[in-house]
Amino acid sequence: SDRWSLPLQASAAYTSYLGYPGYAEIFAGVGVQTRVAPGERVQAFGQVMGGANVHGKGGKVTAGLRYLLDDRLAVSFSGGRIEARSSSSGRYTANNFVLGLDYRFAVPTR
Repeated sequence: SDRWSLPLQASAAYTSYLGYPGYAEIFAGVGVQTRVAPGERVQAFGQVMGGANVHGKGGKVTAGLRYLLDDRLAVSFSGGRIEARSSSSGRYTANNFVLGLDYRFAVPTR
């Protein structure tokens, strides 16, 4: 809808030193965003997601701003936090800041 979304995020980092991916994650969840009036281009958003990374099962919370280039494409800036726990009781916590490019596969109809 124009306020709710189902975000899916996957990422990986490769390191030539190790010869295999040094980090990977996949998260999915629910997102909420402000409505955008005709002619406006800035939109605030927040997301709560669950999934896993190389450290185990985890969760991710993100909030930020999106600058709409058109109905499907936007540049976004956000900050968030990831918490994960491994089966051996290890704990992983990371704060992150992201400059990204958003592509919407579905666009709300008005």
